[in-house]
Parts: sequence; structure tokens; C-alpha cells
Amino acid sequence: MAFKAQALTITDDRGKTITLTKPASRIVSLYGGITDILLSLNLENKLIAWTKQDQALHPKLTFTQVGTHLRPSLETILSLKPDLILQMGKRPHSLLIAQKLEHFGLTVAIFDPQNFTELFQCIHKIGILTQTESKAKKLIQKLKAQLENLQPVPSQKRPTVFFEVRYPNLLGAGKKSFVSEIIFMAGGQNVLNHPKKLVHLNPEVLLKLNPDVYIVQVGPMNPVYHPLANRTFYQDLKAVKKKNIFLVKEEEFSRPGPNTIQAAIKLHNFLKEKRLIPQN
Repeated sequence: MAFKAQALTITDDRGKTITLTKPASRIVSLYGGITDILLSLNLENKLIAWTKQDQALHPKLTFTQVGTHLRPSLETILSLKPDLILQMGKRPHSLLIAQKLEHFGLTVAIFDPQNFTELFQCIHKIGILTQTESKAKKLIQKLKAQLENLQPVPSQKRPTVFFEVRYPNLLGAGKKSFVSEIIFMAGGQNVLNHPKKLVHLNPEVLLKLNPDVYIVQVGPMNPVYHPLANRTFYQDLKAVKKKNIFLVKEEEFSRPGPNTIQAAIKLHNFLKEKRLIPQN
């Protein structure tokens, strides 16, 4: 007697029920953090397409490129006949792309983790859809253990941190960004207590905030590092005077995924080296 395979069902971060009749085996990843999760679950053989940025970050792997995270080629994706498309973020443009793909009968799951707890839920759900739930649980346990090894820092002893997303036309990471969660787990406090992910501000406002630490990401959103000491007004910042400037890779800090745990560890170690948090 044949037994019918059990359907694989999750609820994505839109609140939409996603059901597969069998484990996903032809996956298109539209976001680098999603790709990092798939690779961490050893699902290279199930991945058939990714973005141009993924190809640049993983030159030894070759998959069909479908454009960028925000502007993927619908024609290319349709031609590949995927059984699962994974996207991260709920910007209107991302949701519109998902709707167009779903109109053609394709299955799209969207995740939008705002913190590590939600990231771990995302990993677990991808594990369910790919029938690698056991591996997903082991990965989550490993990542949680790494975070738990970070030394807790009392609120009154946390240094203030500013995270530069882009310059010029200064853009900082706000309270609702995943970066803010990384800063907190590392022992710092985001100086931008603004209820948005990304915040535009001018140098005068930054001077008033006067953070203890200034982080600059380098990557597609901020391709060229402009030394802070050479910028007008920036010489007066506490972080610049004390040389508490930390250059980081955009793909580690601004893409929710397994790499963000390493980002928190690296920032924690930087704060320790600079004696900005307790040493034990």
C-alpha cells in the first residue's frame, strides 16, 4: 500500500500560507542572506538561480543569474521553472515582484526578519520547505550558542554606535534595522533611536548624537570609503578623535543570515579591544 507524501507547509512573513507537495528541488534565491542560509544547509544541489551580487561573492559556484535583488528578470525566472522562489524584505517593489510571479503559478515565500529570533524562524521554515529540518535545527543551535557566548553588557555601560549605510547623502541604520540588533547583541547601543530601518541625517545632527563608535559598511550601497578625518565636521566627532572607527563588509552586517552572527562577534571583539565594554 502506497502512502501519500505529507505536504510541507509554513507561513511566511506576509502571513501567507506556503504549501509544497514535495521538498523544493529547484530553488531561486533573490536575496544574499537567503542564499547564505541555503549554502549553510548544504543545498547547493537544489539551488538553480541567484542574483548578480551572489555570483560576485561566491565566484567558485555557478548558477543562473536573474538580475538584482530588487530588479530580478521575471522572464529568466519563468524560463527556469522553479518550484520555490525565496525573497527577503517586504518593500512594495519586492511584494509586487512576488505577486507577478505568483500570477504565473509560481510559489514565492517572503521573509523579513527584524532580529535574531525571527532569523532563526526563517532558517527553520526554509528547512521545512526543503525537508532539511534536522539540519536547520542543528544550524540554529550552533548560531544560538555563538551568540550566547557573547558577554552580556549592562545598559548603563553600553557605548553608543552609529552605523553608516551610505555616504555622501548620509544614511544611517535606524532602530528597526537588523544592524541595530547586531549592535545590541555585540554590547553597544544604536545612537539612532529612530523608528525606521534607514534614516537620512545631516552632519549637524550627527555631531549632536556624537557616538562613541562609528561603523562604516563597504559594499554595493557604500562602494567607496571616504575617510572620516577628511570630511567636513566629522573631525569633531568623539569616535573620530578616539579612532573608534570600524570598517565592515556590507554582506556581513546588512544581510540577515548566518553571517550576521559573525558580525555581532566581530563588533563585540572590536568593542572589547577598544575597552569600550567590560573586559570580563
